[in-house]
Amino acid sequence: MQAARFSQPLSNRRDPQVTQLAVQQILLNVPPGSPTEKECRIVDASPTGAWAGQASRVAQRIGGAWVFYAPFVGLTVFDAATLAQWGWNGSTWALVAPRRCRQASPTLRRASLQASARPRP
Repeated sequence: MQAARFSQPLSNRRDPQVTQLAVQQILLNVPPGSPTEKECRIVDASPTGAWAGQASRVAQRIGGAWVFYAPFVGLTVFDAATLAQWGWNGSTWALVAPRRCRQASPTLRRASLQASARPRP
């Protein structure tokens, strides 16, 4: 599963209905070595390097630099690395929903598709 990418920085998004975000990884203290443009990650409590002083913030790669956004109560993120959902409660990121499903094997996916394609009596 690939996390959603935004066509513009999060700070330019004015939709008040946006309360969920997909991130590549959550709770990291060190920025990734080869980030891609527009990717999002959640910074942990003791960040270093380019993330120093940005604890618990959303980090987004824009124009070759990290841009940081403060989380707000009610914001939930889907962690593409673990398939879990996390929420900001005002002071920390808390697990909202653990991994809901595992990636199905190709054989299981084929069997599922074949079963759903059969006509029902």
